[in-house]
Amino acid sequence: NCEATIDVQPEQTQFLKKAYDRLAEPMEKLLQQELPDLILVDFAAGWIPETAAKFGIPVAFFSAYTAATLAFLGPPGELISGTLRKTAEHFTRPPDWFTFPSLVAHRPHYAPTAFKNLHIPDLSGLSSGQRIAKVVRGCSFVAVKSCKEFEGEYINLVEELYQRPVLPIGVLPPPPETIQESHSDNNSSWSTTFLWLDKQKPKSVVFVGFGSEYKMPIEQIHELAFAVELSGLAFIWILRKPLADTVKI
Repeated sequence: NCEATIDVQPEQTQFLKKAYDRLAEPMEKLLQQELPDLILVDFAAGWIPETAAKFGIPVAFFSAYTAATLAFLGPPGELISGTLRKTAEHFTRPPDWFTFPSLVAHRPHYAPTAFKNLHIPDLSGLSSGQRIAKVVRGCSFVAVKSCKEFEGEYINLVEELYQRPVLPIGVLPPPPETIQESHSDNNSSWSTTFLWLDKQKPKSVVFVGFGSEYKMPIEQIHELAFAVELSGLAFIWILRKPLADTVKI
């Protein structure tokens, strides 16, 4: 009953990937019936490019990661071999292939996990680095949820590392009509949120997001709430409703 990594514990992700790989055969049968113009794929399905090639279908790597993250992870050869970064300590500083000043790096406490995930094959038989490399080498171009104004140097670096065109498609905000509907719907919980945001001065609001894949423990949620409250600043707090079998807040 799990459909995404957020539904499982970190140590169980390898089983989800192993199950995901079993979609290769059904996917091939589907492509025998319907030929799309293009397949957009994230890093986990490293088998997609090989399957798509059988039918002459181009593949694009649609990254959920930022361009800075992709650049930090490195070129396909490094993702497979790990010859330039052989220890977790290397992940605590910007890599040598960065051609400009950068602060992109992992904190020491997470570096061992990042190193393991990227370079050590799990029970699925592949590491995350190997999966990324297979998709990159089999794709025609890369699409990232970013823009040149925000990540220009990193986008250019990813193009150089991957030897593939990188298409920044923006940050994917809600459709304008959705925002307009929220403005006009006085009963919408978003209505007061947008009204408050509209009254703030330009560049005076900071957005903090932990991503859809992170499950924050209840203790951390409480500590974060206390810290924000003690700051004395106005804030909007959005928290997903917990599942029935989780601790209530």
